[in-house]
Amino acid sequence: MHNLARKIDWHHLAMQGSLFIGVGAVWSYGAVLMLSRGLSNSALGLITCIAQLLPMVLQPLTTRLCEKVAAMTPRRMILLLCAASLVVLSATFAFSRSLWLVIFCFIWVAVAANLMIPLVNIIMVEYMLRGVDINYGFGRSAGSLGYASASAALGFLLEGRDAILIVPVMALSMALHLVATFTFRYPLPGEEQEEKGAEEREADHRGFLRSRRDFLLMLLGLSLLLGVHNVTNVYMVHVVRRIGGGETLLGLVIGLSSGLEVVGMPFCSRLRRKWGIGGVMRLSALAFIVRMVLLLIAPNAAVLFLAALLQVLQCGLMLPAVVYYVADTLPLHQQTAGQSLMHLYNNCLAPALLSLMVGVVVDHGGINTALGAMLGLIVLGVVLVFAASRKKGA
Repeated sequence: MHNLARKIDWHHLAMQGSLFIGVGAVWSYGAVLMLSRGLSNSALGLITCIAQLLPMVLQPLTTRLCEKVAAMTPRRMILLLCAASLVVLSATFAFSRSLWLVIFCFIWVAVAANLMIPLVNIIMVEYMLRGVDINYGFGRSAGSLGYASASAALGFLLEGRDAILIVPVMALSMALHLVATFTFRYPLPGEEQEEKGAEEREADHRGFLRSRRDFLLMLLGLSLLLGVHNVTNVYMVHVVRRIGGGETLLGLVIGLSSGLEVVGMPFCSRLRRKWGIGGVMRLSALAFIVRMVLLLIAPNAAVLFLAALLQVLQCGLMLPAVVYYVADTLPLHQQTAGQSLMHLYNNCLAPALLSLMVGVVVDHGGINTALGAMLGLIVLGVVLVFAASRKKGA
């Protein structure tokens, strides 16, 4: 079992790393590409909103398809989405001057990535709940490294060049993720172990129902924290331009932030054993407040880099902690729904609504006004996370 866990850890690392290269490209520079084609900030907010709301509709359909159709597993769904994305990206690069095609490509890749991320998590959690001791944070750290590498490299690449160059990078990401997923073929532990795990978690089912309010509070708090974080990256270009920076500085700031997540992620499982998952989440939540304050007052690049350092405690701990929180809180038969629910609210619904709001605020009040509003939302999110994580079992 130990050898199987280590093999899966390394393969998981390849799957996350390859996927998040594309995620980094589309979310860090998709806005730059669309703005370069004449899109306004308000329109950008609307397009981003659409791209993040669509998975709310499509994710339940893909989950149901995987559950009802024996031939359509999460792995095969990922392969299908990767192949379709490669077709869309190829067409966009061939007709790169079309604003509408660029918008469609952004929406497609953003939606496909948001559908694939929880599918990868579901695959890994299935092994975890059958007794395979996977270090989820280790594999997920490659996602942050891929995001960071793409953000930093594209910052240098796009300086003075057409932002359409992000499209080949996204295509490379989808091709690599397709190969990594296609070669992921490991046997699941036997049915007896699965049934035992189900019985053990079924004993806690009533406790979960009694604490459902706490789970929903945590869901809302995390949606505010991670939703604001995602939107901040979309509009980081305005923060950088406020202090006189360009695409190179943007790439360095986002790349450093994402890269530093790698430092914290492998330690999440250790801290979880020492403090409990609630303690890890409370520590991480506080880092969200400090980072947003630094972005709001930043007079120069040095303060932006200081804010980036907080990613070790911020997303470096929170992203794997969310997966562990669901695994610790929900019974076995609700894991697929729980993991998808967390991802959809944290990375789709909340960022979509916030993007729509922030785009309008930036157009009418400037980036500082938007950052101030987002700081207020983060404070509310921290309060909710503290309230939910202090309950028994968190």
